[in-house]
Amino acid sequence: MQVCQTMSCESDSDCNRDEACFFDKPPPAPGSCIQFLGL
Repeated sequence: MQVCQTMSCESDSDCNRDEACFFDKPPPAPGSCIQFLGL
């Protein structure tokens, strides 16, 4: 499965419909919009 980081985000609503907001650092660092390909 490929994962592609597109942009920073605060919540899933900041991302495209096929993306999810993923936090790899604790707040207040922004998350990254992760697009899951091949689901």
